[in-house]
Amino acid sequence: MIFDEKEFYVISATIFVAITGYIFTYISQRKRDKTLARLSRVNSQLKHFYGPLFSLLHANNSSWVAFSKNYWPSHSKENYFDEKEKLTSDEKRTWKLWVEIVFLPMNEEMVNIIIHNTDLIEADDFPQVFSDLITHVNSYKVIKKKWGLNADNEMYSPINSFPREALSMEIDPIFHMLKAEQTFLLGALSQNQSTYIKKIRSFKMEKNIAKRS
Repeated sequence: MIFDEKEFYVISATIFVAITGYIFTYISQRKRDKTLARLSRVNSQLKHFYGPLFSLLHANNSSWVAFSKNYWPSHSKENYFDEKEKLTSDEKRTWKLWVEIVFLPMNEEMVNIIIHNTDLIEADDFPQVFSDLITHVNSYKVIKKKWGLNADNEMYSPINSFPREALSMEIDPIFHMLKAEQTFLLGALSQNQSTYIKKIRSFKMEKNIAKRS
């Protein structure tokens, strides 16, 4: 079969458009798959780890500010329990109630999130501050148990203090970084989809023009 020049041009143009379209589609799909995989990871980190930790930590901080403002001991020292100052029975009771009902439940939830989602940590190693939080919570669980066994138990201080500032330094920047990346990835997917549609339309137009030529 012998093709004239016009037919040869049409066939060549059609093959070129088809190959170019395939290559573009393949590259676009590869890029989209990578973006989707990263977005899935970021979504999981925000939903199951950094999002809940961020919310719980800020709820804890707000509760601590409210507690400090309304129920701080009359001695007005920096620490609630001061070696040189004796607390009243009411002040001790207030501390126990806030620990048992407000602070410990939130802190235990933070520990559970960390323990059951370590694969979502945005770090190569397990952050020391998470270990400090776990120690603090476990220590208070023992104290709470002793309060239950003996209401007059005078044990109030855990092995280590709640690592409030260190937790904020660990969680807050990563939470905001992941939120920004999530927004960027969603925008990239939307833009890629729009570009893909435009390219397909362009290829179709070129193909139709080639057929008409």
